[in-house]
Amino acid sequence: MSKRPDIVNDLPDGSREELYFRKHPAARGELAMTRKIVGSDGQTREVWHEVYDRAGTVLHRHQIPIRRGGQS
Repeated sequence: MSKRPDIVNDLPDGSREELYFRKHPAARGELAMTRKIVGSDGQTREVWHEVYDRAGTVLHRHQIPIRRGGQS
């Protein structure tokens, strides 16, 4: 991800959670978000794509493969 996260939360184990939100809700009000967990060493550990409805219920969630430099 090349842009800056919208929200950064420090986690108890020294890692951090970065949240990236879609700027505009979908037609029915759904909010899409990417959640990225970065370890204390700066390496990405997990990346998730999540979609919530207006009430905050998870409609869709899946893990995204981590891309490392030099891989296609």
